[in-house]
Amino acid sequence: MKTIALEQKDLTIQELIRLAESETVILSQKGSPAYAILPIDESDVEAWQLGDNPDFLALIERSRARHNQEGGIPLQEVRRRLGLTASG
Repeated sequence: MKTIALEQKDLTIQELIRLAESETVILSQKGSPAYAILPIDESDVEAWQLGDNPDFLALIERSRARHNQEGGIPLQEVRRRLGLTASG
């Protein structure tokens, strides 16, 4: 991981991206980490989109509340319902 102080460097976006191809680049401002530049893939994009989706977050909250109220299903019961053996 490489840390670059924004106050001390005048790098272009292309230079920052080139640096981030080999390691995560942390950009600091006034001595504190402010931004990170790192490569991402499609699963990262999907995770960001879901984490920023109010409908999805509401679904997760409803699911958690239901689990807290009603409890869950033990793994052994899930396996039985799906006709799976303990080894998979």
